[in-house]
Amino acid sequence: MKKSGYCVQIEDDSLTFSAIHSVFLNKNSRPEPLHGHDFKVRIAVYGPLNEMGYVIDFVTLKLLLQTQLNRLHHKILLPRRHAQIQYRIENHTIDLQVLACKNPKSTSNLEMKTPDILKHWLFPEEDVCFFEFENVTTENLAYWIAQKLWSQLESQKLFAFSASQYRMSLVLEESPGCCVNIDFEQAGAP
Repeated sequence: MKKSGYCVQIEDDSLTFSAIHSVFLNKNSRPEPLHGHDFKVRIAVYGPLNEMGYVIDFVTLKLLLQTQLNRLHHKILLPRRHAQIQYRIENHTIDLQVLACKNPKSTSNLEMKTPDILKHWLFPEEDVCFFEFENVTTENLAYWIAQKLWSQLESQKLFAFSASQYRMSLVLEESPGCCVNIDFEQAGAP
């Protein structure tokens, strides 16, 4: 029998985080209400066996993944770059406004003389985790977690061979039966 490759997979009830987000379902729309999820993560790393007979150490992989999830646990997850969001940080408080876009062909708040405020929130700065993407969807969160984990695996030299010989699959479940699966390779793009 010929070996074609190995997969190290971790499914553990401890690989979870609870967080709040609000998603824009369409351009120039009102976002969903703030709501929370108890996210669950599963991870798989595919690759060749090293000289000791394993792909990657289970314990180290789980620990690195848990470190990333801890950064998100009990946080309000917000996009930093959405065209309808304006915020300022003052006295460790984030004052965030979601603005209506008056010109549906534009996604720029700069064209609004007096923007209509759709939502106005104040959050303690320590409770917020900002992301550089436009929308905090489960898909974008899965990519962020996978990218951070892959970077750690590479920087800590946990791949026995060239990283191009490995790939990773991450599943992020936002509620039972509703999940995103992302495949991740050396270049860092799905």
